[in-house]
Amino acid sequence: MSESATGSVTNGELRRPAPGRAVDGVVRSEDMVKIEPIAPDGRTRGRNAISPLQIPWSGWKDILTRMVAEIRQDNLDMVAAGVTYYAVLAVAPALVALVSLYGLFAAPEDLALVLEPLFELVPPGAGRDLIVELLDRAVETRPSSLTFKAVIALALSLWSANRGTKALVAAVGLAYEQEERPGILRENFKSLVFLIGGIGVLAASALTFVELPEQLTGSLIGNGLARALYWARWPATFLAILFGLSALYRWGPERRQARWRWVSLGSVVATLLWLAVGYALSLYVEVVGEARTGHEALDAVIGLLLWFYATSWAILLGAELNAEVEHQTMRDSTIGVPRPMGKRGAYVADHLGPTRREHRLERKAQRKLQREARSGDDDVVDEVEEAVDAARVEAASSGSTCTAQAV
Repeated sequence: MSESATGSVTNGELRRPAPGRAVDGVVRSEDMVKIEPIAPDGRTRGRNAISPLQIPWSGWKDILTRMVAEIRQDNLDMVAAGVTYYAVLAVAPALVALVSLYGLFAAPEDLALVLEPLFELVPPGAGRDLIVELLDRAVETRPSSLTFKAVIALALSLWSANRGTKALVAAVGLAYEQEERPGILRENFKSLVFLIGGIGVLAASALTFVELPEQLTGSLIGNGLARALYWARWPATFLAILFGLSALYRWGPERRQARWRWVSLGSVVATLLWLAVGYALSLYVEVVGEARTGHEALDAVIGLLLWFYATSWAILLGAELNAEVEHQTMRDSTIGVPRPMGKRGAYVADHLGPTRREHRLERKAQRKLQREARSGDDDVVDEVEEAVDAARVEAASSGSTCTAQAV
């Protein structure tokens, strides 16, 4: 059987001639290679988008609708609270262990000066003064050598921080609908890598806030360039955090890695939200500081909790956004050679997310099913389950079902 060299539709699948197989404009059907079908509404909802920038507003409505539903379904606030718990639990032991280890090589009294650039990343309303006070107390009560107490503090801080990191990585995987978890050794190794990488990103960001003497900067690079570098520290911090979040979204879930373009948008949104929350906490401190209610210590603890919680929530929100954006397109969003849907090793890449209409019909049928289930009538429940399936079929026939069409 021969086909036109421009392509054909066979058994509902669009096929295109393999490169170099056309002879006099005619190729055999066995020489045709299968390509991905295009949804009928691909031009209106971004079903054929190869990057988030190609998704139109109608597609973003679908994405935001699913995103709100997934935030509630995945209990994003509860997961963020769990990560916050482990983060706060690790603060004090980490400071004790840090003082003890630093004291082996230098004067512990200088540690506050070394960490001062890192404290610049913590908003004033997020417990910066509380952390500095805990550090001062750890320096005052430090032992003269590395003791068993310091070793226990180091182990406790690593355990708590690692638990928080594991919870965060697992939550990111849940946002991508990847519920399977790796083995214990692989899970702990991955969380430790992300923990060390996160500390490295924060340290690299903190280095941008180190102020060198004016004589040194003026003689080496000039005053003009020194001022430019001074104002460039915030963009540098933004890029460092952006890269760290993108790495978490790409390598965190147990799935085939997504391309960088499909994890960048959520990283930008999460970073901007994190910076906005820090600024809001700073304004809160200014307002409360003027009032002087006499509960400064309590305000510092609350601010630290809020900052950790907002940080965790922003990271998870970025993961939900990335997942639903990737869920919108039928194009292969994973690395490597393009694969057909169902063979990409990633749930959101292997399935199309429902449109707003599909989601609304399915939610309506599910609510009816829940009401009837509470009534205890099995016959009615069976009828409602059939109605749910019918609603899904009706929604699928509305135009988002993948059918083969020419590009």
